[in-house]
Amino acid sequence: MPYRKALASVYHKLCELLGDPIDPTIEGADEEVLFKRIESQFASLQSEFVSYKDQLEESSIMLETQVEEISKTYEEISTLYGVTSLLSKTLNPIEVMGDLMELVLNSVPSGFISIYLAMGTEGTEGTEEYYKYVEKEGRIVRSLADGLKGYFRNLIQQNQAKVIILEEEGIRKRFPNCVDRMHSAMIVPLGTSQKLWGFLALANKQNGNLYTAGDRKLLESISNQIFFGLENFQFLQEQIKQERFFEQLEIAKKIQESLLPQKIPQLRRLDIACHFEPAVEVAGDYYDIIHSGDKVFLVIADVSGKGVPASLLMSSFRSTVRIFLSVTEELPRLVEKVNDHIAQNEIADRFITGLFVNLDLRTGQIKYVNAGHDPMLLYRRSEDRFFEITNDGIPTGIFEGESYLESEFTLLPGDLFILYTDGIPEARNGAKEEFGFERMQEVLRVNCEKTAEEISSAMTEALGRFVDSAPQHDDITFMILKYRGNLAE
Repeated sequence: MPYRKALASVYHKLCELLGDPIDPTIEGADEEVLFKRIESQFASLQSEFVSYKDQLEESSIMLETQVEEISKTYEEISTLYGVTSLLSKTLNPIEVMGDLMELVLNSVPSGFISIYLAMGTEGTEGTEEYYKYVEKEGRIVRSLADGLKGYFRNLIQQNQAKVIILEEEGIRKRFPNCVDRMHSAMIVPLGTSQKLWGFLALANKQNGNLYTAGDRKLLESISNQIFFGLENFQFLQEQIKQERFFEQLEIAKKIQESLLPQKIPQLRRLDIACHFEPAVEVAGDYYDIIHSGDKVFLVIADVSGKGVPASLLMSSFRSTVRIFLSVTEELPRLVEKVNDHIAQNEIADRFITGLFVNLDLRTGQIKYVNAGHDPMLLYRRSEDRFFEITNDGIPTGIFEGESYLESEFTLLPGDLFILYTDGIPEARNGAKEEFGFERMQEVLRVNCEKTAEEISSAMTEALGRFVDSAPQHDDITFMILKYRGNLAE
């Protein structure tokens, strides 16, 4: 038994490797039994080795797959980071579209890339278009690129904000002239059905021929970044326009305020107070007071509408009144000239109502022309009586060649009267009730012994209490006048 000791040693080693217990009966066995047991152990060891090898191969394949996925994810993240970096360099995404398209082509290798934007109103009418494409293969000629542009325009008109992936059949159906030049395409919307800016498109994928779900996911992420970049740019532009508008509106407001009397005349025989409150930044209301010797010229007017257009027309009205007042003191001629001048401008749906008054401070005689305006309201305390002082005349600026009549009224010392625009009687509270003439009369009656300034304050306070938190829907302008006459001597 020359080999028994060596075989026993091999047996013990194999038991150790396999983790099997040593069989005591084998210790005294002959060489043939030991050899068969060793042969059996080798077969088990080989089986385990093959199994371990298979596991290693599977693990290696899984590891390679994971590494590939990680690498692809890293490339996608790098691409998205690159897009973010490009868009962060400028406020206007269009300025970096060329670099952005090259970045996309490097991430999803393709023969062609294009970006189409429709900026402005819906559809093509009044829309500013932006279209840029980059061609790597030299296979898509300009005419076909223009065909793609037309296709994008149709998608915008139909508001189709969905991803379109085309293979040969889809290309043959949509672009029959491109069948020999295109084998695959992917079109991704820049936006949603609520706001669609345009499309990002790739054609002729170079690796694998067909665009994958991963390619779609990456392009959708890039498109979202471009979309938000465009949205932010548009928002910024609108904010800038708004800021400029408010700056110009503030200038217009200051200009308009400068056109109103800067100082109310302090007269012995007449106490005057004025109030001017636009519904918006600028108004269509106007008043003026011109004192000369024993005469005072008063005018209050209201342009149809409000805001900037009304204020511009009112500025023209003010200049016209001042110019013609310097050449004629006859109220009918003055109003006729003003009317003809405004009517010649032919501004649609715009007219001006006005009340023009000449007051003789010495005699208390009032001469007036009413051009479609609310009447002058007078309270005579000695009789506890109200008078509506008015006559008929159409608003200025509607027809040329209109004639206007002058009427007269004589004031008594102590008379209190108000010239106003319809913003007072038509002021509304939350229940849509109007302030009305009765409330206006009550304020004048209760406060008739106070100064004109105090009565003006009482009127604005009464309006404020009545309207409360309801929004002001019209300009509020009025003049409070107390005729002292010879009581001031």
